[in-house]
Amino acid sequence: MLKFLVTALLIACASQSQAQNKPHTVLWQVHKPGTRHTSYLFGTFHEVNGPYFSSLTASAKHLSRAQLLFVERRSEDSKQVEKIGQEVASWNSVKWHSLLTSQQRSLFARFVEKAEDSTYYQQTPLMLRLGLSRIYGQNFCDTLDRVSGEQLLDRYIEKLALTQQIPVQSLDTQVDVKKALSPVSNLAAEADHAAYCVDLMDKMLRNDGSECGFIQTYKRFELNYEFEQPGRDVLGLVERNENWMSILDGAFQKKNCFVAVGFRHLMYKKGLIQQLRRRGYTVTPVAAR
Repeated sequence: MLKFLVTALLIACASQSQAQNKPHTVLWQVHKPGTRHTSYLFGTFHEVNGPYFSSLTASAKHLSRAQLLFVERRSEDSKQVEKIGQEVASWNSVKWHSLLTSQQRSLFARFVEKAEDSTYYQQTPLMLRLGLSRIYGQNFCDTLDRVSGEQLLDRYIEKLALTQQIPVQSLDTQVDVKKALSPVSNLAAEADHAAYCVDLMDKMLRNDGSECGFIQTYKRFELNYEFEQPGRDVLGLVERNENWMSILDGAFQKKNCFVAVGFRHLMYKKGLIQQLRRRGYTVTPVAAR
């Protein structure tokens, strides 16, 4: 009997953990007991086209009622990212070739030739990984009408807020961006980013959209937030989250805020959701649509 009870308890705990990790939403309500303000966290997918947000009626409603919108970087601040990227770009074909096999070098060269853009060699593996992921997501994955970068999800939310006269504030500073984009000394990490880049190049050369499934996972709200896992610290994710918390903690106690950031910032042990909970906030999944 005791063995049966222990097994049943373990199953119940596992089911509860799975329900917490897979709440079937990208929208979370944030409230701190003793305060009168309620805010919302919305996990974006940067490559999804903006009009998708309008189909999320509950999310759009909560945005319209916010007193302040936080985004990773406002549109005007994002214009500095390219400049910063050029400042830290210290790579060349020799460095790339040191990380790649002969087959990978050939694929890289074919992609550069087809794109008619040799500046790909000047980008660090991390910078190029981010850029190629954006190109792949926009041109091979999203099933909605493809539009300009200004109409991608994050920018669309920002524009929507501004039309409703809701102030918009950046969470990242230029220092944060420059630090995140700077080359790393970890050779294994560079090699991992480089291999990812060449794999995406290969898929684009073959018009292969097989990596697009995750966008549909996002749109079906089937994300696994993995709150017990440390997660991968790509692009300074952990440090950026910690920096953002000092901003958000104060703002949430003064205003009703809406926070629209990449969904991975909400995941894992050191994501915004778990950090807020550790600071005494109640963070509850709510319907996004």
